[in-house]
Amino acid sequence: MLRHFVVLIGIAAAAPPLVAQREWRLGIEVGATTFSPAVHDTSSPTVYLRPWHPTSYAFRITRTGGTIGYGIGVTLFNGPLGANIEDFVLLQGPEVGAVEVAPEIRWRLTRTRTGATLELGGGPTWTLYSSDGYDPVARLGGQGALTLSFPLNRTIHVALRGDITGTGTIAPDETETAEIRHNDVMWRGRIALGLSFGL
Repeated sequence: MLRHFVVLIGIAAAAPPLVAQREWRLGIEVGATTFSPAVHDTSSPTVYLRPWHPTSYAFRITRTGGTIGYGIGVTLFNGPLGANIEDFVLLQGPEVGAVEVAPEIRWRLTRTRTGATLELGGGPTWTLYSSDGYDPVARLGGQGALTLSFPLNRTIHVALRGDITGTGTIAPDETETAEIRHNDVMWRGRIALGLSFGL
């Protein structure tokens, strides 16, 4: 009996816990980003303007461990403004940058015995866009995300995150005319790879 008890203790010590303890985590991410058109004109062929595939950098703090968690992320990017004319792209426009603040609620969809997790997240966003020659523009929006996380050890996790964000256009409201039209929603898609550290 004592031998069986010792064996059970050894198995329990070697296996990861089935119920994760709640903990604060700090993450950093680097992402590839794409945008839908932000502005278009009424010419033929139509010219569409959008931020052109900037690399994004994000810092995220989360409270994880239960079925429901929460967090907040700050994302930065800066890159060229692209003009699409049919199948052609011109990248000689101004630089476009942004700071995005996005609190989120996170739902854990699944967790394996090795500690890998799949989480669904969502929440509002506040984004400050800036472009050469114009005053910064603040836009509200919303974001949905899916995060797959793998533990390297008890402290460091690797995360693959995909998110979609919808906000208003990057252009100031006063730049809209009969010939230059602003899209009601500018969509941003992002795939990011990151590391998170237990605090």
